[in-house]
Amino acid sequence: MKITFEFDTSADGFSSDELLRVQKANDMAAFIFELEQKVRDWYRNRANEPLNEDNLREFVSMLYDKYGIDLDKLYP
Repeated sequence: MKITFEFDTSADGFSSDELLRVQKANDMAAFIFELEQKVRDWYRNRANEPLNEDNLREFVSMLYDKYGIDLDKLYP
């Protein structure tokens, strides 16, 4: 199966921000999946590594870098 998305860059309503969001959709889905897996792991193994704000912030920041997600560019 092949799906093609077309964007008319010369149209009045064209938004490069929307195009970037479509291009990063797979990375954002992978980001969410990996974050969910880590939170489940933290929940199951609470004694080994507690889930706290610092751990979560560090992990989310690492995922942003790993998947090249820049929220300031995606949602200006």
